Amino acid sequence: MPDVSPPCLFSTSRSSQELHRPCPTPFISYDPDQGHGLKHDPFKAIIAPRVIGWISSLDAQGRVNLAPYSFFGAFASSFPYVIGFSSEGRKDSIANIEATGEFV
Repeated sequence: MPDVSPPCLFSTSRSSQELHRPCPTPFISYDPDQGHGLKHDPFKAIIAPRVIGWISSLDAQGRVNLAPYSFFGAFASSFPYVIGFSSEGRKDSIANIEATGEFV
């Protein structure tokens, strides 16, 4: 990784020369196709605030399921409204929606 150091934005020094000194921490980036090597995915951390969408559904037997989704968003402000949500792994909500064709 190339050593690219951006100028510091904040400094405790009152000197203008000190204000524009390189930061002690190098600029860090990653290519999602090559992975990040971290314990948690940084993409999820940089999307903030993450609104919680509550998705309610009924299974084929009529039992209610209410599930929180933090990767959720509205993509249209007028009819027809478009709402999307995403999760890792197959959840009950997806199975219920496929079975009944409905969710709120």
